[in-house]
Amino acid sequence: MSRFAGGSPVAGGIAPPPVGPTLERTLPNGLRVAVAELPHLRSATVTVAFAVGSRYEDAREQGLSHFLEHALHRGTPTYPSSHALNRAIEALGGDLLAGTCADVTTYAVTLPPPSVPAVLDVLREVFTAPRLGELTLEKRIVREEILEGQDGDGHCVDPDDLSRRLLWGPDHPLGRSILGTLASLERFEAADLRAHLARAYGAANAVLAVAGPVSADAVFEAVEATLGRLPRGRRLTPAPAPPPTQGPVTSHVEESGSQTTVRVCFPAFGDADPRSSALALLARLLDDGMSARLHRRLIDEAGLAYEAWAGLDLHADCGVFDASGTCAHRSAPALLRTLLSTLAGLRAPVEPAELELARRRALWSLEASLDDAAEVAEHAAVATLFGLPRELDELKALLREVTPRDVAAVARAVFVPAGLHVVTVGVLDRRGREEVDAIARRWHPGD
Repeated sequence: MSRFAGGSPVAGGIAPPPVGPTLERTLPNGLRVAVAELPHLRSATVTVAFAVGSRYEDAREQGLSHFLEHALHRGTPTYPSSHALNRAIEALGGDLLAGTCADVTTYAVTLPPPSVPAVLDVLREVFTAPRLGELTLEKRIVREEILEGQDGDGHCVDPDDLSRRLLWGPDHPLGRSILGTLASLERFEAADLRAHLARAYGAANAVLAVAGPVSADAVFEAVEATLGRLPRGRRLTPAPAPPPTQGPVTSHVEESGSQTTVRVCFPAFGDADPRSSALALLARLLDDGMSARLHRRLIDEAGLAYEAWAGLDLHADCGVFDASGTCAHRSAPALLRTLLSTLAGLRAPVEPAELELARRRALWSLEASLDDAAEVAEHAAVATLFGLPRELDELKALLREVTPRDVAAVARAVFVPAGLHVVTVGVLDRRGREEVDAIARRWHPGD
């Protein structure tokens, strides 16, 4: 779940355009509508977020939310094919973009502001009267997507899926692939999709957000005339996060190639936790430009990789901190050792100047997000859906409150041996695997 980034104008620069609070209204059918009036922009974005994804699925249904997202592109009575539907939206100046995550599925269209009412009517038909046709063909497309994460023998080689399986276990939705499996995909029929649509695509389970040079009153009126006819339905509740598997634990997956990927992940608290702003700044201290710690230590000083990164995958109630690098096979142990050492270094309070740099960049990215209607609309939709901080000033205030001790406390809470999960994907000989295992097993970040 992404936050809508961070920002403060550069000292001595031109003040940003005034932006008021996001305006919200709940329609009679339960649909919440959020509008961010951004008069300085030239485009508008409509985003609809539904509280549904792989986390809401049982073992038999895994991948159903993602497949439904695909199938909804297959046309409606008015636009009876995928081509006709896409052409209609493109004629309005936009493209229908959709994505399925563990706990939210979003649909977004960025287009000229006068086209907003018309695209709302198209979306109404997509969500209430989809044809769900040509499923055999759509299964072929999703099958190709699933195969991208597998090797020639059908084994998973995707570090994201492998790390989540290692962390949460294969029996919980958080530990399973959002895409599902080839076997589950083949089981799905139109009846499964229609039942899932009726269960998850109700107004009470959704938020619609519009951002751009629009009038909130006009948007509320247009939404009520279109998606105000969406069935009410009910709010879905995802499966609670399970206790993460006890670390340190490692997993090695062989995949031929010239390099090995080393992925480290730790369970973390979620976006609704008051410490999430400190966690966000911790991630920036590690990976926010080429002067940040991860790039400096792993690349500039050690020469162990061409690219390395760190980031957060947060839900409202739980999350994962990830860090990763890709290197020559023989360098995997050294990369892991240096990466863990870099993480452990944040358990002590950072210098105020280093934190201030990360904070200024976070604040600036918040301000810069106001140049992007799509980013503002997505944040407004998701934050409203899950009751997270939404307003720019509130997000800024949370970042400004973080101290070096707050960041160190978060690092001490997250970077612990019991939370360490390591996945390697590549070609490691027995000695390399044993060395990686030993580094993980003996890691004591307080030393």
